[in-house]
This record gives sequence, C-alpha cells and structure tokens, in this order.
Amino acid sequence: MMIPKTIGRYRIKAELGRGGMSTVYLAHDPHFERDVAIKLLPLQLLHQSTFRRRFEREAKVVAALDHSAIVPVYDFGEENGQPFLVMRFMTGGTLADRLNQGALSIREAVYIISRLAPALDEVHSHGVIHRDLKPSNILFDQRNEPYLSDFGTAKITNAHTKLTDTGGAVGTPAYMSPEQIQGEAQLDSRSDIYTLGILLFEMLTGMHPYQTNTPIAVAVKHIFEPVPLILDMQPDLPPNFQEVIASAMAKNREDRYATAVVFAEALNKVVTQLAVESPAILDAPAIVPPGRRLALVISNSEFDDPTLTKLVRSTADVEELLSVLQDPEIGRFDEVTTLVNEPADVVRRAISHFFTESHRDDLLLLYFIGHAAVSSRGRLYLAMINTEHDLLTGTAIPATFIADEMDSSRSKQQILILDCHYSNAAATEGPGLLGTTVDTGAAFSRNGQQRIIVAAADSTEYYWSAEAVTGSAVPSRFTHYVIQGLSTGAADIDEDGRITVDELFTYVRNQLSASAAGEAAQIPRKWSPFAYQEQGEIVIAQTPPEPELLPAPPPPPNTAAPDDTPPAAPAERVIVTGETAASWPKSWLVLGAILLLLLFFVSGGGVLFSGRPQGTVTAGAAINVPAAASTATTTPTFATDASTDVPASTDASASATPTNTRRPLQTATPALARTASATPTEVVASATVTLMATATATPSLTPAPSATATRSDTEAIALLHSSLFAAPDAGAEELVYVDAGEEVTVIGRAAQGNWLYILTADSYLGYVYRPRFDWTGNFESLPIIASPDLEAP
Repeated sequence: MMIPKTIGRYRIKAELGRGGMSTVYLAHDPHFERDVAIKLLPLQLLHQSTFRRRFEREAKVVAALDHSAIVPVYDFGEENGQPFLVMRFMTGGTLADRLNQGALSIREAVYIISRLAPALDEVHSHGVIHRDLKPSNILFDQRNEPYLSDFGTAKITNAHTKLTDTGGAVGTPAYMSPEQIQGEAQLDSRSDIYTLGILLFEMLTGMHPYQTNTPIAVAVKHIFEPVPLILDMQPDLPPNFQEVIASAMAKNREDRYATAVVFAEALNKVVTQLAVESPAILDAPAIVPPGRRLALVISNSEFDDPTLTKLVRSTADVEELLSVLQDPEIGRFDEVTTLVNEPADVVRRAISHFFTESHRDDLLLLYFIGHAAVSSRGRLYLAMINTEHDLLTGTAIPATFIADEMDSSRSKQQILILDCHYSNAAATEGPGLLGTTVDTGAAFSRNGQQRIIVAAADSTEYYWSAEAVTGSAVPSRFTHYVIQGLSTGAADIDEDGRITVDELFTYVRNQLSASAAGEAAQIPRKWSPFAYQEQGEIVIAQTPPEPELLPAPPPPPNTAAPDDTPPAAPAERVIVTGETAASWPKSWLVLGAILLLLLFFVSGGGVLFSGRPQGTVTAGAAINVPAAASTATTTPTFATDASTDVPASTDASASATPTNTRRPLQTATPALARTASATPTEVVASATVTLMATATATPSLTPAPSATATRSDTEAIALLHSSLFAAPDAGAEELVYVDAGEEVTVIGRAAQGNWLYILTADSYLGYVYRPRFDWTGNFESLPIIASPDLEAP
C-alpha cells in the first residue's frame, strides 16, 4: 500500500509500523507545529464491521481516560472512508526495543511497573480491561517515561454490545492470562495484573517465563505449568522477587493482587529493603552470560540398512569443516561437537543437550551432512547409521523433533545447515516421485523466530518402495564450497571483513551453478521467517587475513648485472602435475607456452582457461622459470580453490558470470562483488599441464556496485533480499527472489502503493516494494502498470 501524502490536515512523513489491524504513520500537524502518530484502519478491513467498530471504540475509550501514563489521543476522523486516530508521537521507542538489548536493572523495572500501575487501575475503574499488554505496547517519551498504549482490543465490561463471540480469546498468547486463553467471558482487572507479572519477569531476566515460540505450547504452559523460578534464569536476583511474581501470576485469579497499585506497593517494599541491605544491586544491570559460538556437526555416510546402502555416500571433508569453524581467524566457534556415523539415540541426546544448554546470546549452528527422507505421510526425517528405511519414525531423526528443540532453546540466533540428499519413501512406485520439491523450511521454521535454514538441495533424487531403490545422484559439492568460501574469504561479497549467512549462501550457490558444466546444477535453498528476514545477516565467520608475502631474497654475491642491464624480474611459479621439474627442458616450456597461447586464440579463449583445473590435481613439482619466458604469453586468470577435490572437467569459468539456473521461488544468483578468482602471472609449461594458483596468490577483487554511483533512472539495486510479486501486494503470488546487490530495470509503478514494476536480469516481470531498492529516479514520473503480462519466460 502506498504511503499517503496527507491524512486529513496531517502531512505524512514516514510509516512507523504495520500490523494486521492498523498501520501507524509519523505525521506533522501544521496547526500546532508538532509531530504526531496516526493510526489508520487498513482498506481491507473497512467492510468488516467488527474491526471498524473496535477501531472507533478505541478512540472513545482513550478519550475518556485521563492519566499522565496513557498515550493521549488528539484527534479522530475519516479520510476517504478510512477512520484514523491521531495520538502523541512517542520518540523513546518501546519496551520491546529495550528488552532486545537484555534485562533491565531492578530500579528501572520497578519504576516502570510503579508508573504504569496507577494508569492501569484508572483504566479498570472505567470498566475497561486492556487485554493486550505486551512490551510493544509500552511506549517511552523523550524523557524516558513509560506510557500505556493500544486499546484496540480492550474489553468494556459494561458494554451493551460485544465485539467478540463468547468463548473467543483475544490478545497475544505469550501475554494472556489463563482465563483469557480459555475464552472466559467474565474477565476482570486481574487478567491484566497477570500480564503485568509477565512483564516484570521479562524485565528482570531478559527472557519470557515460558521459553517456547509455539503459540499453542505457550498457551498450555500459561494454563497448566507453575510459574518458573526466576532465580533459575537470573541467580543474582534477590529471592523476594519470586514471591511477588508468583502472586501476580497465580493461576487462580483469586490468589493475585487485587489491583495493580497493590502489586506495585509489594514491589517497592522489596526495593526499600534492598536499598538498606544491598543498595548497589538496584542499579546494576542484570548479569547476562556473554554470547558463545557453538556448533554441532552431524555427519553420516554409512548405513546398516541394505536399502539405504544403495544411496550415494557423502564425500564432505568433515575434518576440514571443523578446522575452518574452529579457526580463531575464521569461524571463531568456541565449541564444535562432532558426531560421525552415530546411531539415532546418540544423535537425539546430543541435539537435546546442544539446544537446551544454550543461553540467550549464544549463536548456535547445527550442520547435518548425510541423507534425508520424506515419508509416505510427507514428514521429513534425517537418516542415521542404524536407520531402517521402512521404520523411519522409530529409527531416524524427525525434523519435528529438531524444530521443537530449537523452539525450546533460549538462544535467539540459530542456523541450521543441511547438506543432504533427499529420498521419497513412498508406499507406491512411480516416476513422479523423483524430483519432488522438498519444503525444508516448512519442517524447521514453522514456529521459529530469528532462525535461518539452509539446504543444499531442493528436491528428491531417489524413491524407494519395499526393497527397490530408483534414482541416482552425484555426491554433493555444497560443503566443499562452504569450506572454500570461508577459508579463502571469497564469500565476503561486500568485503567488509565479515561473512554473513546470506553471503555464504550466495557464494556457494554461485559456485554450484558455475561448476555444473552444462548439467543440472545442484540448487540450494534458504529460508527464514518473514518477520525476521534480517537473520540472513548473522555473521558466520570472519574473512581470513591476507597471507603475508615474503620479501625477495638478495642476489647471490658476484652475480649482479652490469649497470646498463635491467635487473632480472623475479621468478614465476608453475605447478606441473604428474611430472617432475627435471623432466621439462626450458625450451619445451617456452614452446608449450606458445602452443597454448595460439590454441587459446583459435578457440576464442572459451575452454582452455576454464575456471576449474582440468583433471584431478595431484601433487606437482613447482619450478622457477625466468620472467623472460613469460613475455610471449597472455596472463590468464585462474580460480583459486582451497581443496584439491575438484570435478574431472568443466566448461564453465568461475571468473565469468555463471549460467543462471533461477527458477520460480528459487533465490537467484546476483553478480558477486568478490570472486574466488586470483590473477597470478603463471607460466604455461605445456598444453596438457594443469595449473592452479599458488597458496599465496592474492585474490583479485571486483569492486562492489556502489550505491552512490551514477546510474540511469531505469536502474535499481536491491538493498535487501526481496520477493518479486505478481501483483503490488505482499500477499500476492511470489514469482522469484531478488538477491541483495542484484541490479534490476525499473519499467513502471503500481497505480497505488509504493511498488515498482521491474524487469530482472532473468527476464522476470513483477512488482517489488520500493524501499527495499536503491533507486534514484522520480517515482511520480513512472508509467503506471495496471494489468501487465506477468508470465515469466
């Protein structure tokens, strides 16, 4: 939806937030020369009488309330039939913003409760139950004073009409009282007091009392589980706080404090006692264990089951992966646990410990290498050494088990990488079972917050029925390129010294596409919950430092060149595979170089200087050749590879733009700002010699596209990963993904909303949200595209 220029007399400056029931804008009031916040009912809810009446009632409720800790309402009206509410603009952010930084001090937490409690009692005295107290609805002004806001779901106990059916629960499950979750019609003020107790618990510990991201699971905990011991989460807190919180969050509302002010008074008694006994603790920030970087690598290439032994085996170098992750200059992981070919019960226990024993600020990486199977009921399982193909439920690791462990973890940063082949364990046979898309993201991110999932493949390569196995696969190259991108630093696309998950994914996908050599490329996928798209910015490694070049040795005595003779250039290195240096006379070296150069020009340069070495690289002898021998040759660019495990041949050059294999709903391959290529001046020994860059070759860097560079009005660069939609609506069909850094052509705009109509490099047409792109053109001058032909070529 396009940001309006004005609403009533108010000039819109920016969009502050968007939710399911309203959109909030920052606006300027020209009459009083002040900024205000305007809450607007979305167009799609105009014809739903319940939402419209609830919106109008909020204005009347807040206007009737008079308290200094309630965000005041200035105005109410309609703009083209859309009701809007004008409120004070709060510049201090929300309590949710502060909790994202961790727990508050005792004094600050108690002050917030003490200031909000009288305001909440004022609300209750008017027969109003807020029903949606939560951190995002506690706002702060420029003086750091907290305020209650958002009475859109408030309940009026003496109302003549009801806006929710009897038995319906309204609110946010994580902050609802047990009776509110059960949909009791006779809610009273003590429901809000229960929520106030949750807020105090969260402010003192930095964590919600019930650690789960599943709405149903948290609702069950609110109803049935006792209040968690706050000292278990924050041992340094005085024990008296446990009693206060237990009373506020009592399951039976008769056992709670009668009013919010009584709750605040009980808190202040604890603080008064602490001021005498331990005054320093009041202002001390909560001690939060420093974040660690923890990895669990599970690799499985062996099976006891005869059917599973027919599947392709993993060739990933687990030891090299561990080395990179543990390297203090690259991965910097504090702990890396490895399980290789272990049975399912051992793996289950390790996964549970891994996620359960983490802290809020820990970064967790679970990396699985092996095989996965989709059952006949569509459920995903990871195969272990003792997995039986016809007993997946009991002998494999269910994706739902891992997802539940991730949901229950305290860690807020989680990465799951799956380098596995997929099988379809269907009960019936059929060719249609091969190539079936596997939605790995749905299996692992259904409840996840702040989580990113990466899979090395997107579809099934086998299916089995009874004892028969149909299909084939080549070993995955995914982990090989992960190691290469991290160890060489080539995955640091923006060259800022850090490698994010997004950058690593882009690099690996690009290398897989380039190495396909005309065959179907291995297509990795990446998922993250929509509300947490920025999780792709999690830093998984640092760029390794450039190797130091040793100074050239001084010339031997009595061998200096005459004064009129230019000094000899330093010797070049050439690696010759399968032969020793002594077996190559210098004349053959020069002749071979000339022949290779001629063949290069005849062939147009398209094959000989492939970005990958031709043939398997074996240990070769490095020989020094005078620089004069290289003057008749052209300096080619060779790809730098951190491993010698390379394909037998390839036609694609890693230094050229790879063949684009983007398909609908697959992330595309943008131009890389930093490549894996190096440009050493190599001396070619023969047309059959395999060359590889030396370990000390400095990678060549292609400058990243500058956001400030001069571009035409039709060129735009994606600032973030963005979806290309079939219509100017985030709920419309997603055609493809546009990667950060990818350049697109702007063709027009939507009739309504802040949407650009663009053409991608792959000739896909569709709409993108304008703020996600760096574009310098004039939006109003663009032609309006109303009914374009949206079929992808």
